[in-house]
Amino acid sequence: DYSIDVFLRQSWVDPRLRYNLTRPHFTITDPRIRKKIWKPDTYFNNVKDAKVHQVTMPNILIRVHKTVRFSIV
Repeated sequence: DYSIDVFLRQSWVDPRLRYNLTRPHFTITDPRIRKKIWKPDTYFNNVKDAKVHQVTMPNILIRVHKTVRFSIV
Protein backbone atom coordinates (compact mmCIF):
# COMPACT_ATOMS: atom_id res chain seq x y z
CA ASP A 1 0.00 0.00 0.00
CA TYR A 2 0.98 3.63 -0.41
CA SER A 3 -0.51 7.07 0.26
CA ILE A 4 -0.34 10.47 -1.42
CA ASP A 5 -1.46 14.03 -0.73
CA VAL A 6 -2.98 15.78 -3.74
CA PHE A 7 -3.43 19.43 -4.68
CA LEU A 8 -6.26 19.38 -7.22
CA ARG A 9 -6.90 22.08 -9.82
CA GLN A 10 -9.78 21.71 -12.27
CA SER A 11 -10.92 23.71 -15.27
CA TRP A 12 -13.88 23.33 -17.61
CA VAL A 13 -15.95 25.25 -20.15
CA ASP A 14 -19.53 26.32 -19.42
CA PRO A 15 -21.02 28.53 -22.19
CA ARG A 16 -24.13 29.25 -20.09
CA LEU A 17 -22.17 31.82 -18.08
CA ARG A 18 -20.81 34.12 -20.77
CA TYR A 19 -20.10 37.72 -19.82
CA ASN A 20 -19.32 40.95 -21.66
CA LEU A 21 -16.91 42.67 -19.32
CA THR A 22 -13.65 44.12 -20.60
CA ARG A 23 -11.58 42.18 -18.07
CA PRO A 24 -10.07 38.87 -19.27
CA HIS A 25 -11.24 37.13 -16.08
CA PHE A 26 -12.78 37.74 -12.67
CA THR A 27 -12.82 35.87 -9.39
CA ILE A 28 -15.96 34.75 -7.57
CA THR A 29 -15.49 35.25 -3.85
CA ASP A 30 -19.07 35.26 -2.55
CA PRO A 31 -19.80 31.78 -1.06
CA ARG A 32 -23.51 32.08 -1.96
CA ILE A 33 -22.67 32.51 -5.65
CA ARG A 34 -20.00 29.77 -5.58
CA LYS A 35 -22.61 27.29 -4.34
CA LYS A 36 -24.87 28.05 -7.33
CA ILE A 37 -22.25 27.37 -10.01
CA TRP A 38 -22.16 23.87 -11.47
CA LYS A 39 -18.92 22.05 -10.69
CA PRO A 40 -17.72 18.67 -12.00
CA ASP A 41 -18.33 15.65 -9.81
CA THR A 42 -14.75 14.57 -9.24
CA TYR A 43 -13.90 11.01 -8.27
CA PHE A 44 -10.91 8.67 -8.36
CA ASN A 45 -11.28 5.19 -9.85
CA ASN A 46 -10.18 2.19 -7.78
CA VAL A 47 -9.48 4.19 -4.63
CA LYS A 48 -9.12 2.06 -1.52
CA ASP A 49 -9.65 4.88 1.00
CA ALA A 50 -9.99 8.66 0.69
CA LYS A 51 -10.23 11.55 3.11
CA VAL A 52 -10.96 15.23 2.55
CA HIS A 53 -8.88 17.56 4.68
CA GLN A 54 -11.16 19.52 7.02
CA VAL A 55 -10.45 23.24 7.37
CA THR A 56 -12.26 26.11 9.07
CA MET A 57 -12.82 27.93 5.76
CA PRO A 58 -13.22 26.23 2.36
CA ASN A 59 -10.05 26.58 0.33
CA ILE A 60 -11.77 27.34 -2.98
CA LEU A 61 -11.04 29.93 -5.63
CA ILE A 62 -13.29 30.16 -8.68
CA ARG A 63 -12.02 32.23 -11.57
CA VAL A 64 -14.20 32.86 -14.64
CA HIS A 65 -12.33 33.55 -17.87
CA LYS A 66 -13.71 35.42 -20.85
CA THR A 67 -13.46 32.23 -22.90
CA VAL A 68 -16.07 30.78 -20.48
CA ARG A 69 -13.42 28.58 -18.90
CA PHE A 70 -13.68 28.08 -15.17
CA SER A 71 -10.86 27.23 -12.81
CA ILE A 72 -11.19 25.85 -9.31
CA VAL A 73 -8.15 25.84 -7.11
